[in-house]
Amino acid sequence: MTVKQKRLKLNYEVESNGKQVTKSYGFDIAKNVDKSVAKEVGEVLSTLIKDDIVSYSLTTTEVL
Repeated sequence: MTVKQKRLKLNYEVESNGKQVTKSYGFDIAKNVDKSVAKEVGEVLSTLIKDDIVSYSLTTTEVL
């Protein structure tokens, strides 16, 4: 099976008005990108998006 599309999703939590709020960004990435490289990219993006991120999670999705 060949990969038709690969997407990186960054979910992160920030504090807003004393509450934890979950937000997310999604990015289409090249089909041949290794999951470990995608994780590194997501970690770098998390620092660029917001300085006060409490926690984050990364997900890569492949469409076959």
